[in-house]
Formats: sequence, C-alpha cells, structure tokens
Amino acid sequence: MMARPPVLSLLEQSYQDTAEMLGGIGDAGWVAQSGCARWTVRQAGNHLGGALGLLGGIAGGGAIDPSEVDAQRAADIPGERLAGISSLESLVHGWDIASGAAADPFTALLGHLGRRA
Repeated sequence: MMARPPVLSLLEQSYQDTAEMLGGIGDAGWVAQSGCARWTVRQAGNHLGGALGLLGGIAGGGAIDPSEVDAQRAADIPGERLAGISSLESLVHGWDIASGAAADPFTALLGHLGRRA
C-alpha cells in the first residue's frame, strides 16, 4: 500500500481550520470588508466555495463546464498538485475571510506551513 502523500494531510488540515473559522463568523462579520480588495467577507466566502467545488469536481474526474474555467487544460493536473492548489486556495481566501471578519486567522496551520517550506 502506498504511503499517504503529505499534501493530503495538509489539505485535510486546511479544510478543517477553514471550516472552523467560517463557523465562527457572526452576522456582522459576513458584511465586513475582507482582506481581498473589493470583496466583502461573504463574497470572498462565495468565491472560496465555488473554487473548492470546481477543484473537487476536477479531482473526482467530473465534467467541467468550459465557461467556468479559462482555456487551461484543467484535467491534466496531477492529483498531488491539485491537492496543493486546493489547500492554497483554502488558506489564501480563508485568511482574507478571517482578517475581514475578525476571526482567528488559523495561526497554527500557517506555522505548520512555514516549517514545511
């Protein structure tokens, strides 16, 4: 049996931390300005959900609507790289959301990433 790639553990942890942070946002937090220019916390959250859904569809081998992606050949991305992209998406936009909503910006996970780099 093959060993589990480290990127999958990182992906799992980034999703857990992002979900916990999202669950702690109150009503006022969703309308606050996010760390992403011109987006509220809600808009950044919508983008994050859509992007992770699209990446999950690609990982699962599902059909992708070409109007939802650019001309790049998304289906040719190796699974481990796709997991890394998905984890990065979760972390970057999770940080945008957390900073705007005054939520815990998952410092522990970012520290773990720094040690891996």
